[in-house]
Amino acid sequence: MNTSQDQFTHLMAHLVARVDRALRENLEILPMGFILLSSDEVRVFVSAAEELKDGVQQVQDGMKDALKTEDGVATCIGYPDFGNRTFVAFLENHEHYVAKLTLPVSSSHPPQLEVDKSVEEDGLIVFFTDD
Repeated sequence: MNTSQDQFTHLMAHLVARVDRALRENLEILPMGFILLSSDEVRVFVSAAEELKDGVQQVQDGMKDALKTEDGVATCIGYPDFGNRTFVAFLENHEHYVAKLTLPVSSSHPPQLEVDKSVEEDGLIVFFTDD
């Protein structure tokens, strides 16, 4: 996967599939993260911490540790925003392309992420820092 768009699309496919499954099966929606490796494999990180903030931190820490030894080219970390009925995802790659996507959850039955109604904003560099 050579382009940022390809990398982000691949990671979002993993995220949407997992979140939609959790919504469909009425499971708890947990903070999750994905690392796309140079081999096109995807590593998955999930936290079931009691507090959402702690779960996001656990996922982020696990991903940072993995990137010390693995050849990651892109990342995605996401978490539910229950108050706004959305799922927020931060995407980043080794070329410092970043994006923040806010994906609404439909009110249909079963609910699912409405990817076509997502809002894209500037993201943050978290994993691929120069230090």
